[in-house]
Amino acid sequence: MEAILAPLTEEFYNFTPFENSLVFVGITLVFMIMYALITQFSKYVQDRTLIAIGLLFEFIALTLASLIFIFIESPPLWLFIFSVCFFVIGLPFFFCCTGSLLTKLVDDSDVGFASGLLSSVTNLGNIFGPIWAGTFEIEYWLPFVGELGIVVILIFVFSISFSKLYIPKDATPKVPEEEEKLIN
Repeated sequence: MEAILAPLTEEFYNFTPFENSLVFVGITLVFMIMYALITQFSKYVQDRTLIAIGLLFEFIALTLASLIFIFIESPPLWLFIFSVCFFVIGLPFFFCCTGSLLTKLVDDSDVGFASGLLSSVTNLGNIFGPIWAGTFEIEYWLPFVGELGIVVILIFVFSISFSKLYIPKDATPKVPEEEEKLIN
């Protein structure tokens, strides 16, 4: 979204670099508010449910953005802002809770490797995302449809494994035997 947003707002809505900077300040504020809310939500709601909420927001945002740029020649600003807001609201749900759920599901001896793998995949997305977003000059809808396809695959895989991602409330963190002996 970062790579797509500024060129699209300049092309369709004649935003200046200063106005785009204000947009990114607003996005950052929404991100911080969402992270604070997710911290509170996670005390009462399972991580898997929060991830599902994030995926739902992403699906709605990307579907809306795809439809806007496929069917409307000059999309209204309010509709574009609405789709960007849904995207920005959904992303923290997915990023925060994925790492949290990973640490709860993976054995303690493998958490470091699994977290490193998750970080590597995320960083690859940060590299290839702007490259993919550069295709918007061919067709404006293409990056959104591509991301939507990825989100649909994620939703499919997530829905298959949803029941396996359950963490009981009374589950205690795993403590290696050596540490358990020291505690006792």
